[in-house]
Amino acid sequence: MQKPAAAMDDAPTPAATVTPAAIVTPAPTPAPTLMPLTYLVTPPAPAPGQPAITQIAMSDQVVRSGAPYLVLVMTSPDVTGVTAEAYGGRFSLFPAGPGRFGVTGQVPPIPWMIANRTVTVRFVATTTDGRTYATTLAVRVAR
Repeated sequence: MQKPAAAMDDAPTPAATVTPAAIVTPAPTPAPTLMPLTYLVTPPAPAPGQPAITQIAMSDQVVRSGAPYLVLVMTSPDVTGVTAEAYGGRFSLFPAGPGRFGVTGQVPPIPWMIANRTVTVRFVATTTDGRTYATTLAVRVAR
C-alpha cells in the first residue's frame, strides 16, 4: 500500500554524500645542470682591434669514445661565428649570445688508430667583415 502524497513530502531527504577527489602531487623534477667544465684555456691576446677568443672551456681534456661533451667558447663581442677543426673535420659552434658560443653532444666511436693520442683542435673566430682569430688546443683521445 502506498503512503499518501503528503506523507512522502514530509519524509527527511537524505544528505548528499561528498567524496573528496584524490589529490595528485607531481613528483619533483630535478633542475637541469650542465656538466662541469674542467679544462679551461685562455688563449693569447690578439693584436689590438682584432677579434679574439678569450676563453675555451671543455668538459674534459680527455675525449672518450661514447662520452658526452660540452664546449663553450667566449669571444670578443664582434665575433659572429666560431668553428672547431680537427682531423679534416670542421663544425660550427652554436651562438649563445654576444661573445658566447657552445656545442654539446656525444663523442662518436673512436677508431683504434687515433686512440690514446693527443689531437690538436683548431678554433677559429670570425667577424662579419671576414676578420679571423685562430687558436689551437691539445685534446687527448681515449677509447
